[in-house]
Parts: sequence; C-alpha cells; structure tokens
Amino acid sequence: MTSISQNSDSSLSVTPLSLAILEDSSWYKADFSAAITPTFGRGSGCGFVDGECISGGNIPDYSEGFFCNSLDDSPGYRSGCDYMHTHKAGCDLRSNLNLHPKFQHFLPENSNFGSPFEDMEHCPLRAKNLISCSSKTHWIHHSSLRGESFDENSRCYETDSEVPVCLETVCNPDDKSLGVVVQGKMFRCSYYGQEINIGLGYSIFCPRIAVVCPQFICPSNCSGKGVCEYCSEVPECICDNPFDQSPGCWES
Repeated sequence: MTSISQNSDSSLSVTPLSLAILEDSSWYKADFSAAITPTFGRGSGCGFVDGECISGGNIPDYSEGFFCNSLDDSPGYRSGCDYMHTHKAGCDLRSNLNLHPKFQHFLPENSNFGSPFEDMEHCPLRAKNLISCSSKTHWIHHSSLRGESFDENSRCYETDSEVPVCLETVCNPDDKSLGVVVQGKMFRCSYYGQEINIGLGYSIFCPRIAVVCPQFICPSNCSGKGVCEYCSEVPECICDNPFDQSPGCWES
C-alpha cells in the first residue's frame, strides 16, 4: 500500500506538462515518472472544460466533488471536503454579489449567487473554514463523528450526516482501489459516489479515485507519449510505443 501523503497536489510539484516543455527544448531528458499530475478536474471528461461549473444552480455530474452550491453562512460551518479531500471545508458561495451576466451560474432565481473570486469565474468551491485532516492537533477540537482519525494518511469524506469526516486512507496497488480504515477495519472504495455504511451510525461517500490516488489513473498523463483509455474500468495508458508496457509510458 502507498502512503496517501505522497499523493497531494503541491505548489512546488513538477507537472508532466512542465517536464514536456523542458524536454522539447532539447536540453533535457525528462523523467516523467517523477511528475505529479494535477488533480483538479481529472477524470471528469470534456464537460468539465467545455461546460458550466454550475448550471441553473445545480451541480452537473462532471463538476461533482470540485464545485459546490450550498450557502455555508454559519460561522465555521463545513458542509463537505475540498476537492483534494485533504481538508474539511465550507462552500465559498455568496448571495450578495453584483456579477457580470456571463458569471451568473444560478439563474434564473439567484443572479447574485456566486464565488467572490473572479479568477475562478465566480464558480464556488469548498475553500473556506479549512480544517486539515492530517493535523493531529485538530482531533480534540474538530472531531465530530465516531471513528474519526486525524493523521498524515487521513483524507476527508462526505457523509449522510451533513458533516464531513476525516478517516485513515490507503491506496491499494493490487486492485487499484481506495481503502478506508475505520477503527482497524478496512472498507474498499471501488467507484466514485459509492456509499459505504461503516457501522458507526453513518455512511461515507467514496471520492474520485483519480483525485485521491492519481498514480492509479494514467500516471504522468502518459508522459505525452500515449493516450489514456478512459473507457477501461480502471483507465490506463496506451503507449505510442507498443513495446512500452510501463504504467505511464516512461520507457518511450
């Protein structure tokens, strides 16, 4: 099993695109196996790029887990998880903005609804009142559900109890699944949105495996030397070089 703490996006990480630019300069030979693939929108399909983040106030399938539409006005309230599932978070949606018509995602009823951040085209994210699942100091003050665990390998899960929960998480390379450990018992996440009753009075909903365990889904974006076969049960790289059988086309 792979430590989940190695899988987070980082402002200092090197993406496959950055390495490709360096290699194209002819001055460098890139090691794409060291690349970290950004996870925002990963595996969500063309709709995430071409469609609206919020449509008529509703969250399209491709936006689920990335954008939100809840007014979390209560101080300190956290309705779910940030898109990386590393933090409990509240939705930054506001109801009192004067928005340009092209950014009015909550028509026809709520033209003033949106995120205050223009660089996100006023699309609301769960990005406020953040509580890190990896900080043990938060356990005393912010633990709200039985079985909760704040540790470097913990990730945030949304629940049917209206509040999120931090639980120990592992990536299982044998079957490319996500494992959730609750009080020593392992539960297996096989697909996005799967509901699992963990036996403590609430159920959790599985996140996108492409976000939490990105090394399983076409790692390094196939190094730019292949295509990701998203029609497979577990998407994998089909390398341009038929003799390259590495997971991320690293040997091409």
